[in-house]
Amino acid sequence: GRKSARRESVSPRSVPHHPAGEAPRWSDHAFWILCAGGGSVVLLALTNTICQDVAVIPFLWILPLSLYLLTFIICFGHPDWYRRAWLGPVAALLGLLLMARWRGWFLPSLSWEIALHAATVLVGCLITHGELVQTRPTATHLTGFYLAVALGGALGGVFVALVAPVLFEGYWETELGLTGVGLVFAAGLWRDQQRQPGAAQKAGFLAATAFTLVFAGLAAWHIRSGLRDVIDQRRNFYGVQKVRLYAGKDPANRQHLFYSGSTIHGMQFMEGERRAWPTLYFGTTTGIGRLFQSALDDDGPPRRLGLVGLGVGVLSAYARPGDHFRYYEINPAVEALAREHFHFLADCPGTVEVVTGDARLSLEREPDAQFDVLVLDAFTGGAIPMHLLTREAFELYRRQVRQDGVIACHITNENLDLLPVLARHAQELGWQLVAFENPNDLARAVVRARWAILTANTSVARRLREARPPDAEPEPTTGPLWTDQRHDLFSVLRRTTD
Repeated sequence: GRKSARRESVSPRSVPHHPAGEAPRWSDHAFWILCAGGGSVVLLALTNTICQDVAVIPFLWILPLSLYLLTFIICFGHPDWYRRAWLGPVAALLGLLLMARWRGWFLPSLSWEIALHAATVLVGCLITHGELVQTRPTATHLTGFYLAVALGGALGGVFVALVAPVLFEGYWETELGLTGVGLVFAAGLWRDQQRQPGAAQKAGFLAATAFTLVFAGLAAWHIRSGLRDVIDQRRNFYGVQKVRLYAGKDPANRQHLFYSGSTIHGMQFMEGERRAWPTLYFGTTTGIGRLFQSALDDDGPPRRLGLVGLGVGVLSAYARPGDHFRYYEINPAVEALAREHFHFLADCPGTVEVVTGDARLSLEREPDAQFDVLVLDAFTGGAIPMHLLTREAFELYRRQVRQDGVIACHITNENLDLLPVLARHAQELGWQLVAFENPNDLARAVVRARWAILTANTSVARRLREARPPDAEPEPTTGPLWTDQRHDLFSVLRRTTD
C-alpha cells in the first residue's frame, strides 16, 4: 500500500539508470568522475584539516583512510544499504556542525573534534560512493565505469596535493569538497527525477540543492571573513601562515598578529615604547619572562641562546648587547613574515641568526655545549612536532646546553597536557623541573601561558621556585616516557577544557 510506495520513492535503486543494452553517455562518465573525485577530495582535505588541528600521527591518517575504504565495501557490497532518506539530513547536520566549529561558535574536546571529522569523512564518502554505485552500468560497460572511478580518485588526489596549495591561500578545498558532496547528492536526485518524475524526487532535489547553495554561501562568507584585516597570507607544505592588522580606534594601539593555522604565535605593537614589549606567551610575567628577569644573572657575560621555533622573534626583546640568539625554524615563510611585518629581529640589541630546517637535525650537526639557554617553542599549535619531545631529543638538548644551562619549554596547548612528559624527561636526565602558569595580563598584552623549565643548575632552579606564586600547584614527578619508537598522544590528552 502507501508504505510500500513510499519505500520505493526514496530508494535510490528504484530508478534504473542504465537499462540493458544502453551505452553510458558522456554525462554518465562525468558523473562517475565527479563522484570518485569528490570522495577523494573529502578524504584528503579533512585529513589535512584534522592533522593541522591535532598532530601529524599515523592514527589520524589511518582512521579517515579506513573509513574511506569502508564506504567502498558498504556501497559496492551492499548497495541496498544506501538510503538518501537518512544520509541527507545527517550530512546536512555534520556540515552545519563543521561550519560552527570553524567559526568558533562551539569548541569541542579533542576526542569530539576527531569524531566530527571522522563522521564527516564517513558520511561524505558514503554519499559520493553510494551515488556512484547507483549509476553503475551493466557488465558490458564496466570497463569504462571503473576507468572513470580510477581517474576521478586520481584527479581528486592531484587537486588536493598539487593544485590547491598553489591555487588557494588557505585550506579552502575542505569547503569545496563538502560543497561537492552536496552537488553529487542533488545530482543523483535530479537524475532520478528526470528518469522517473515524482513528487518525492522533486522535493528531495529541491531540498538538497537549496541546502548545498546555503552551505556554499556560508563557506564563502567564512573564507571571506577570515581574510578580513589580513595583510599577508601564505600557504606552503608546512601549513597556512598569515599576518593580521588590528588598528582599533586609537592609532597608537596598532598591532600586527601572526597566525599559524588558527593559532596566534606572535604579536607586536607597531608604535611607541610598547613596540619593544615581549607579548602574549612571552611577557615578563610568564615562565620565560621569570627566567630572564629573576633566575639568570643579568650582569653576567653575554649569553648564547638556541630557540626552536621562530614565531615572530618576540624573545629577542630579552636580548642584551653582546647576546647571540640562534633561531631554528623549519618553515621559510615564517622567517619571511617575521622580517617583513615585525621588528623584533631588526630591533634586537644582540645578534640574531635564523637557521632554516628541522631543528633536531640541525642541532645534531652542531657542536655540543654551545648554549646557555635552549628554548623549545614548537608545541603551542595543533600539529605538534612529536619528534622534538622524545627521550632521544632531550638527550640531544642536554648535550647542546652547557653544564649549568637551562632548557625552557613552552607547552601552552588547549588539547594536550605535556607537563607529565617533561617531568619524566627531567627525571631521566636527573634535572630539576620548575613549571609556571600565569594568568592573563591584558594591560601588558600577555595571555595565559604554561612553561616548563628544566635545569641541573640548583641556583637557577631555586630562584625560579622563589618566583613562583605561593599557591602554584606542585609539578608532577613523573609521567609517560616518550621515545622515538613510542609516543602516545592520547596519554596526554586533556579530558576537559580549561
